[in-house]
Amino acid sequence: MIQGCSFHVNLGTSDALTAPIESTFERAGNIDQMWRIAPRVSAEIQNLRIAFEVEATSVSYGSSFDSHYAPVFGANDNAITNLRTLIAAYYSF
Repeated sequence: MIQGCSFHVNLGTSDALTAPIESTFERAGNIDQMWRIAPRVSAEIQNLRIAFEVEATSVSYGSSFDSHYAPVFGANDNAITNLRTLIAAYYSF
C-alpha cells in the first residue's frame, strides 16, 4: 500500500513578466520540481501493531528564472534527495 505519493512542478506566472522583480514574497521559490513517495507496511498481532515506512523525497532547485518567473534547472544544478525510515509499534489495551 502506498501511503503518500506526490509530484509538484513550479510553472511560474501565467503571463510573462515585463518589469524586473525587485522583491517577492515566497518560500523556496527556486524549486523547479519535487517528488515524494512513502510506502508503508504494517502487521498486527493481537494487541500489537508494528509498522515500517520508507520515505524518499527529491527536490530540484533552479539557479535562474525564465520570463514567467519559473525556475530553470541548469546543467550545473543538482537534485537533492532525502531518504528517511520509520519504525513504529502500537500497543492497544
